[in-house]
Amino acid sequence: MKRQDQRSVGELLLDADSTTRQLLMDATGQDAPAMLRTWGEVVQSASELWATLPQPFRGTTSPIDGVTIARLESMSQSMHRDQVRRGWPGDGPGDERLLRRAMKGYLRFVNAWYSKEFIEVFLYPQDVLQIPPAVNAVLGGNISGSFAIRWRMSAFYFIVWLQRYLPLCPRRTLVAPKTTPEPALRSAA
Repeated sequence: MKRQDQRSVGELLLDADSTTRQLLMDATGQDAPAMLRTWGEVVQSASELWATLPQPFRGTTSPIDGVTIARLESMSQSMHRDQVRRGWPGDGPGDERLLRRAMKGYLRFVNAWYSKEFIEVFLYPQDVLQIPPAVNAVLGGNISGSFAIRWRMSAFYFIVWLQRYLPLCPRRTLVAPKTTPEPALRSAA
């Protein structure tokens, strides 16, 4: 029997904070201003990706609820206002490395999204190897490139590839079921 993630919202946020700090550990003190200037763009790109994902059919569940990305956007905007008020990190170039890494991850996700196998796996989340939290982390803007996220995302894409040949998840149709029109009620005359 598979266990579901029993962590609280606070524990999930703590985990996201820890992962973000791991990203910053790769940077030197000189990289911090450029990374802070770029962070808003990364969050905005994640938000735009999130908005383009089609909503699931009625009656199906999906990790796409919009609440997580809305919170992330709100926090990013608050950080930006605070940075403007304090005048730090000031004007200057952003961190192109961080932005490229984010765009590469999002592009792969968007390209995969439009395959039937991806939808089948995505809409049937199973807590195997903690893959669903890794997918949610990427959707939420975590582009840290940490080994934990990278190998779980690789496993996710491998499962999507396998789904094409071996049904690991229930098969789904991407076509809405046809409904027969109700016959018009005749008025009593």
